[in-house]
Amino acid sequence: MKRVPFVFMLVALVMGGANAQVTDLSGGAFIAHYVPEIINSEPPLGWCGQYDALYKINNHSEQNIRVDTPDYMWTAWYVLCGFAEDKQFCGCQFGVTHEPYIWGFDTGSTQACWPPVASPSGLELPSGGWPGTGEGTALTSTSGPWDGNYMAVYLMTGYAYGYGYSGVVQIGVNGQTGQGGWTNCEGVPVEFVPEEYGGLGINADGVYAQPLICCPTGACCFPDGTCQMLPQPDCEADPNGEWAGGTCDPNPCPDPSGACCFPDGRCEEMPWTACDANGGDYQGDFTLCDPNPCPQPPGACCYPDGVCQMQIEADCGGTWMGMGTVCDPNPCIQPDGACCFADGSCLDMTAVACTDAGGQWQGYGTDCGPPNPCQPPLGACCYPNGICAITIEAACDGDWLGMDTVCDPNPCPQPTVCCVLADCYIVYSEAECTDLGGDWYPDETTCDPNPCPPTPIEGTSWGSIKALYR
Repeated sequence: MKRVPFVFMLVALVMGGANAQVTDLSGGAFIAHYVPEIINSEPPLGWCGQYDALYKINNHSEQNIRVDTPDYMWTAWYVLCGFAEDKQFCGCQFGVTHEPYIWGFDTGSTQACWPPVASPSGLELPSGGWPGTGEGTALTSTSGPWDGNYMAVYLMTGYAYGYGYSGVVQIGVNGQTGQGGWTNCEGVPVEFVPEEYGGLGINADGVYAQPLICCPTGACCFPDGTCQMLPQPDCEADPNGEWAGGTCDPNPCPDPSGACCFPDGRCEEMPWTACDANGGDYQGDFTLCDPNPCPQPPGACCYPDGVCQMQIEADCGGTWMGMGTVCDPNPCIQPDGACCFADGSCLDMTAVACTDAGGQWQGYGTDCGPPNPCQPPLGACCYPNGICAITIEAACDGDWLGMDTVCDPNPCPQPTVCCVLADCYIVYSEAECTDLGGDWYPDETTCDPNPCPPTPIEGTSWGSIKALYR
């Protein structure tokens, strides 16, 4: 700090003393702040009133220091006096420099912003060419001090030129006095020089200005795990900051969490270091487990028919046997079904057991009934007339010779004639005729007509007959 030149001595004439803490203006900064919402029509509150009502910033990180335009655009921006904490001052001076082809001031609306009180007023001592480049101005409030930490002291309006040009409208010292800064409101005002000067970029990055922080710095942690050395108020003013204190070396900030995928398809949210240490696959910072982003492992899925398919659990329409299970060998419980045997018999058993027993499995969901689903076997059926027919046992009206018997050659006994006297009998062997006491005629096969010879009649007399009865 230093004693003020004549232009700031006006402060002593219009202001009394003030609190020493708020009048220590060390470490302040002149900041350029562009507000794109302001249009070329003065609002009811006035352009300066609009800043305090709608566009006031509370932290140096909120300053907007760049204007982009392809051609020619009316633009409004503020010169702010920024401090790390609330201050009071009653005068200030500064100037601007820039290339003439990037910016032209609108002198009709460029104006000082006096403290926001009921009847703001003040004195301005501009240089002869103000607000042109290399010029400057000095302000002294006559209605009370500027009070706060990011206060508008001047509204700059004009035209930003595009057309491929770019540059910076730089805030700096007053071109007339070679000085810049603030005076406090003490009886004998003292000038304080700024820590930094900002600037507005036209189609280019502007100059960022930050007031000297009043407070000790410490570690401020951010969600991505980074650590910045910031004053505690600045850290706590940032919605993403969390004050840790101490230093950033070693980094005290926790790593950000993200979804960690495990081989079994589980997902847990944890820092990447923990994920890696536990054998997981980190999906990235701030990724979530809902919905689960992890690839799901396949496993054996058992269906009621005993079929096994390799599927993920979500796709399994049967019973999932678990991660890492396989279908070879088949782990699924095999259902019973009807097993048909060659003799037409049926047993309920699994397909494998049926095959091993020589049967034919009828499929999932079948059973032996009743009714029996198995086809009865065929065999030769011998009829009394010696005819042979292939049929099932139940359909045979003769003598069924058994499963798989055939009619070629004909296995059936052929009928022959046995004559007992004149009576004719059908027999199937000579022995059978002998047992009857008859005469066997193997070449005869039917008794219709009767092939047996009639019984011979012996000659006799009536006397012989009568003798039989005496």
